[in-house]
Amino acid sequence: MASPEVGYVIEALAAISTFPRRDGAPRSRETLALSNARSCYDHLAGRIAVELAKTLETSKVIRARGERDYELGPNGQAWFERMGIDATSLSGSRRSFARRCVDWTERKPHLAGALGAALFSRVIALGWVARLPKTRALRITLRGASEPEGRLGFVVHAG
Repeated sequence: MASPEVGYVIEALAAISTFPRRDGAPRSRETLALSNARSCYDHLAGRIAVELAKTLETSKVIRARGERDYELGPNGQAWFERMGIDATSLSGSRRSFARRCVDWTERKPHLAGALGAALFSRVIALGWVARLPKTRALRITLRGASEPEGRLGFVVHAG
């Protein structure tokens, strides 16, 4: 791809070109795993990522800035520091700091950009999620289901 913007366009097209899932429609195990938690380029996506973005917004850790971006909210710097992420150093990079990436399964935003990538790297390093072989799907580990509630503000179920 020529640039990250091309990726955003492809994701946006995927979001508007799929039909909403009918309630009760059977879903394969792989589809369930992908919709629950997956990687989206270098950041976390799926139901978990959308819940996380919503919780971070509600907690004033991040806030929407325009239609495509997030910025740190009043509680953001301290929250990311507690997670072991230096958000200030990320804001000075050439890369987009914090993007609102529309999730193709949830059709709501999750956190992308340098901040989203750093958070994804951190939850992998903490052992909260594990990559499944030969897919973008992620598995929430038992550690990830028990530790994040206090830090993230919502319950995560292992899978």
